[in-house]
Amino acid sequence: MRLHWEPASHTGWDVTAHLGLATTEVHLASWPAASDDWPRLVRPTLHEVLGLCAALAVATAALDISNRLAHV
Repeated sequence: MRLHWEPASHTGWDVTAHLGLATTEVHLASWPAASDDWPRLVRPTLHEVLGLCAALAVATAALDISNRLAHV
């Protein structure tokens, strides 16, 4: 996961979050002109994405095991 932040044009920060995958990068979210307390704003989204990544890893492992057992 990659966060990028830069000063907004008027006030606050422009924050974006991206997720790097094997073949591409996915734009997750943008928070334009976020306040100086932007880490509190983005934390719930980042937490959800990390949970989703963990769930996908478990599902992928389960599919791999299922495929191996099907070919035994």
